[in-house]
Amino acid sequence: MRQHSGTIDKFVGDGLLAFFNAPDEVPQHENLACRAALIGLQELALRQKEGALAPFHTRVGLHCGEVLVGNIGTPERFGYTVLGDVVNVASRLESLNKIYGTSIIASGDLRDRAGADFEWRQLDRVAVFGREGRMDIFELMGLKDGVDEDRLHARKLYEAGLQLYFARSFWDARRIFAQVADLRPADKAARLMLPRCEHMLSQEPPPDWNGVFVFNMK
Repeated sequence: MRQHSGTIDKFVGDGLLAFFNAPDEVPQHENLACRAALIGLQELALRQKEGALAPFHTRVGLHCGEVLVGNIGTPERFGYTVLGDVVNVASRLESLNKIYGTSIIASGDLRDRAGADFEWRQLDRVAVFGREGRMDIFELMGLKDGVDEDRLHARKLYEAGLQLYFARSFWDARRIFAQVADLRPADKAARLMLPRCEHMLSQEPPPDWNGVFVFNMK
């Protein structure tokens, strides 16, 4: 984290909050945040493989925007920290990894600002708990030239299915998501979309339907 100019804020239970671009300005900090997440997961996986750590699944949520950062608190409890809606959204994205079977989920804003060094997969269009409005969410798959061709092919199919889903072509979308699930049985996101397509086929969506799936959990 620190080698990518990140600031570790606090540990919360088994979680870690970190931020970038403060206290010092960090150019391309969105790119560095992605790199820190990828390398952190790689190092954890290596230590688990060597037996230095017990096996556990690590999840990361990435988001960007304006926050309040500084020395905040009372004389009894005072510390350098970060506050704001961006922090809450990043936490919600971290939790969504459990739903989609992924390790790193980022907002569309973060993905757009991170540069061209990474491979992404658009996962869904959602409204996270406690926040109005739609958000396109993306899986950070890895660095360019660091993701195998099978995953890239499955990504292309999945995103084609997702666009069909947004266009209300639910039968065709289901067919493509089924292909992805056959190619990669461990792809939880593809298997998640199958019953969603079936649900939409069973009823006519309202005229204002925009493809957003609303999560009512943190």
